[in-house]
Amino acid sequence: MPIPPAPRTARENVVDDVHGAKIVDSYRWLEADATERVRDWTDQQNARTRAVLDALPQRAAFARRLGELLSVGLLSTPRPIAGRIFHMRREGEQKQAILYVRDAVGVADRALIDPNTLDREGLVTLDWYYPSPDARYVAYGLSRGGDEMSTLRVVDTSTGQDLGDRIPHTQRSTVAWVSSDGGFYYTVHPARGSVAPGDENYYRRVRYHRLGDDPAKDELVFGEGRPKEDILSVSASADGRWVLFTAFKGWAKSDLYLLDRDHPEQAVSRRDRVRRGRPRRRPSGIHVPVVHAAADRVRRRCAHRRGRRGGATPHARSPRRREHRRRADGVRVSGSHGSHDVPRPP
Repeated sequence: MPIPPAPRTARENVVDDVHGAKIVDSYRWLEADATERVRDWTDQQNARTRAVLDALPQRAAFARRLGELLSVGLLSTPRPIAGRIFHMRREGEQKQAILYVRDAVGVADRALIDPNTLDREGLVTLDWYYPSPDARYVAYGLSRGGDEMSTLRVVDTSTGQDLGDRIPHTQRSTVAWVSSDGGFYYTVHPARGSVAPGDENYYRRVRYHRLGDDPAKDELVFGEGRPKEDILSVSASADGRWVLFTAFKGWAKSDLYLLDRDHPEQAVSRRDRVRRGRPRRRPSGIHVPVVHAAADRVRRRCAHRRGRRGGATPHARSPRRREHRRRADGVRVSGSHGSHDVPRPP
């Protein structure tokens, strides 16, 4: 059968001047996918596609075979935490994967979070989950329609009861539990309207939430003043003492910031890091700037690789250098001066 004609696609006179170069973008109007004009254009394109594909005699056989292959299911890597084992699994005709928990080795799995029961059309997805170190709670993200715009929720592992906490704008979030009574750090994006249109997927920040508190009042802990393109993540040691903030700068580098929650008074002074306006030489190794709560400061330091053959430089072996290491409580730090203000952690 003849292929129906393609719908008309308008060309508009849109030209950008980028550093003196004229860039023509005649189809920019298609980027406004929420407008009636673009929706009509998309419906016409889909109708044309369906008219061709639905008429193929081989389509039914391909659809049947693909259905069989897609029914093999999905199984994630089990995560043992505090005697419990968590994993995600999708079986047969299930549309979404389910989070299961096993309370002990040899005990049957039980469904903890089943997105299939939350939406009749099966469009709700479990995007990510983070159990607390004692496995008492699980923070997880749900989104709908494949948009991955997660809303953070929390479930009680023993009872399966939803605790009612709702934190929106947590797409691709990371969560770091640090308190046995339900406190955690998490990454979050700005709400629509609080930043320029299109920037909702930038300006990621780290906040602290305690179960039952109003998320609108969650304390901003890290990220304020950083470039909007920085991708931030957060993690914590099992005992909740050390909190690690990571700032990914594209593929170029990653900055690490370490928070010691037990000894906030052990601040590393800025002047200990600067001499004659330049960063002091550091031995080769991992770049780990330190966050210290007592000074309410986050020091940002850029890595300076020294001694590619390994080993410390003469400066690194100096008594003054060793004293600086002791001040950092055994953590190797390196980098240039600079700082960002953050609130005192809870």
